[in-house]
Amino acid sequence: MAAAVERYIEEFGGELTDVLARVGDPIEEARSLLSADEHARAVEEGRAMSVEEAVGYGLGPEPTANTVEGIPGPRGAADPVGPMRTR
Repeated sequence: MAAAVERYIEEFGGELTDVLARVGDPIEEARSLLSADEHARAVEEGRAMSVEEAVGYGLGPEPTANTVEGIPGPRGAADPVGPMRTR
């Protein structure tokens, strides 16, 4: 999701509000939770999302304690489309 936001900020201009800017950098925070390949794939998938896909993903189900390959995340192993994928 953060990669999609980053892409659209670059494409359309603007910046995050102060409230969102204080959240931190989720792309960098995810780096320590994923392998280099997983991180690169997730960022690529996020940047490829259309605005509609990003909004749909953001409005999707609440995060759960499921895991992807042992890594806690919002779309765990029970999710057939995996992390950072749209439905």
